[in-house]
Amino acid sequence: MSTINAIIQELSQAGKSPSEICRILKARVSRAGVYKALKRLKETGSTLPKVRSTPSRTVRTQKLIKTTREKIRRNPKRSIRMLASEAGVSYGTMQNVLKKDLCLKPYKKTKVQLLSQATKTKRLARGKLLLEKLENGTQPPVLWTDEKLFTVKAVHNHQNDRIYAVHKEDIPLNELLMFRRQKPASVMVWGGVTSTGQKTPLIFIDEGVKVNQHVYLKMLKEKLVPLIDATFGEDGITLQQDGATSHTANIVQKWCKENMAGFWPKELWPPSSPDLNPMDFSIWSILEREACCSNHANIETLKVKLRSCWDKISPETIRAACSDVHNRLRRLVRAKGGYIEN
Repeated sequence: MSTINAIIQELSQAGKSPSEICRILKARVSRAGVYKALKRLKETGSTLPKVRSTPSRTVRTQKLIKTTREKIRRNPKRSIRMLASEAGVSYGTMQNVLKKDLCLKPYKKTKVQLLSQATKTKRLARGKLLLEKLENGTQPPVLWTDEKLFTVKAVHNHQNDRIYAVHKEDIPLNELLMFRRQKPASVMVWGGVTSTGQKTPLIFIDEGVKVNQHVYLKMLKEKLVPLIDATFGEDGITLQQDGATSHTANIVQKWCKENMAGFWPKELWPPSSPDLNPMDFSIWSILEREACCSNHANIETLKVKLRSCWDKISPETIRAACSDVHNRLRRLVRAKGGYIEN
């Protein structure tokens, strides 16, 4: 390109007009390129583009970088604001030191189940069995089930719940404030989904009723079995339950073995494994986000909203969540029964 610039400069100095230079060099440079070069020639005396110099550092000195590195080494939980205040620099400067100079990224802590070594061993052994069952092609569709407590109080995400406005005073008070209730009314909800994209109706457990083995067994007999027969017919399903004491009670396990064609006994499901149940790691979160984005006047309005949002969860969403179980089981095996959600 420097040769072309030199030719443009020679032709211009020889008295050639910009149009003539364009015709002469049309196969080698665009018309815009010629005019840019001539403009530089007129302004700087040369057709060569300016060499941009790297701005010198005035605040992000090597001393500041070294000091910050040592502070982070001693305590990696320090905030950017605190580091900037201690160093006497702006928030943006300290942010650049951490990101550009030290190549550091902030990571949030993740809430996980406390796993003992014995629990990890069981998770690994049972995870392998489940993976084998799901991948051998002979397993009927699995009905993944779970219970969850929903309250009339809206779910609030402290990290992402923002309202944009020019001034804080422009925001209505009921939009700006998040009201709390002491012991808000709640309802326990049971639900289930299958890898084929189907879902059961929601079953609401009466307020104040503790779901023990007797309550759960009554629900199985009076609601769940008729529901399974009506929804899945002769195709059949395999009932999955987690390790809740109401599920693992001997009378519940005995009744399921005697009355259900497809059933995973308590010895098969890995302990402390909500990260393997699509209801727990996906479906409940979707339902809660849609149904509990605002406060509800009472339990009945909450139930209506839960049913409405539950009906809107698509088969594609359910199938995607259930198919992720295979990947999670493989990650569980690779992690030797340890944590798989980072």
